Amino acid sequence: MGLSIANSKKWAKIIAPCIVLIMGVAAASYYLESKPRIRSRQGQPVARLVQVQTIESGSQQPWITGNGQVVAKREVDLRSQQRGTVVSLPDTFIPGGFVHKGEVLLQIDPRDHLLQIEQSQAGLAKARATLEEERGRHRVAQLEYDLSGKELPDDEVGLVLRQPQLADAEANLKRAQAALSKARIDYERTRIEAPFDAQITARHISIGSMARDNMSLFELVATDAFWVEVSLPTQYLPWLKFPSNNQHETEDGHCTGSVVRIRNVADWQEHVYREGCVISLLPELNSRVRTATVLVEIKDPLALLPENRGKPQVLVNEFLQADILGKQVDNVVSLPRRLLQNGNRVWLMNTENKLESREVTLSYRGRDHVLVDGGLVAGEKLVTSAIPGAVEGIALRTEPRRRRRDMVAQQEPSEAADKESL
Repeated sequence: MGLSIANSKKWAKIIAPCIVLIMGVAAASYYLESKPRIRSRQGQPVARLVQVQTIESGSQQPWITGNGQVVAKREVDLRSQQRGTVVSLPDTFIPGGFVHKGEVLLQIDPRDHLLQIEQSQAGLAKARATLEEERGRHRVAQLEYDLSGKELPDDEVGLVLRQPQLADAEANLKRAQAALSKARIDYERTRIEAPFDAQITARHISIGSMARDNMSLFELVATDAFWVEVSLPTQYLPWLKFPSNNQHETEDGHCTGSVVRIRNVADWQEHVYREGCVISLLPELNSRVRTATVLVEIKDPLALLPENRGKPQVLVNEFLQADILGKQVDNVVSLPRRLLQNGNRVWLMNTENKLESREVTLSYRGRDHVLVDGGLVAGEKLVTSAIPGAVEGIALRTEPRRRRRDMVAQQEPSEAADKESL
């Protein structure tokens, strides 16, 4: 009896786990069999979901992007033409300070030059008196010769009429006049004036210093305009407009060359730019990278005029980006360059909702955009989304409009909530 009970317990330990295992397998099989399945119709592949854009053609002006360094349009190293002690130099004329055209930067001691002017004036007065005296003698000699009734050879007549003495007196008068003019010029050169509206970049002298001949005094940079030397591949040059006959502006101040937007992508905000104008093309290519150099002019680069207050300043030697507006071309399609496949091909969704590869011709190929002038028809659907492993002829589908509107409506409240949280 005890043995049979022991055997029953042994078999119970073996059978119970097997029953649990069998029940688990049965439940899993029931769940898998009862799960709804999405069955595709035989011979009809699932269409790929893509985004498309309706092609529109029209007039376009491409923006051609280049980079360049800012250089001064006019700069000068003012040097002394006279010797002397500097007796006047305002404290405000320091590096970084601004000066106006004709403003006196410094004064060299002018006393020696004033004395020279007085001496020259005395010499001029004496020369005039000598000339008048010699003219009187000439008239007397002429009268005596006429009364004598004699006729002498021409060379002897000149001696009798004191013509050599008269010519010498006239020459002395001119020499005295020239000496006075030089003395006045030397006096004017003791006043060093600004040749144009400028900013001081360096000052090499101070009050009390002894100025010497050809000594550097100030270095100035004109503030009316700076130049940007923009490097561009030669393929973009036909798209630019250059001034003709060196006329950079029209009578009303508009640029005759291509319009340029100057940006500092590192330091300025994205929407901030300064306007410039293409004024010329340098006659040589860069020897290293074989690019052309286009000269762009920026008016009032330091934003000193009232109409430019608050705009960022452009500094000499600054490296900037230049976006140049190209010539207008008609009946073209503007596309992001990323949509080009295998050279000059694009993906289209044809009327049968299938993927089609189409070769196009380009009139302009830029860094980010291209202009297509052949191969596309207005109204066709251009595939704009990426299609990994795409094969021409596969079925395509697009997001239903209602669903897209619902998705946008769901995004708007979340965006509003984000703004409120900010």
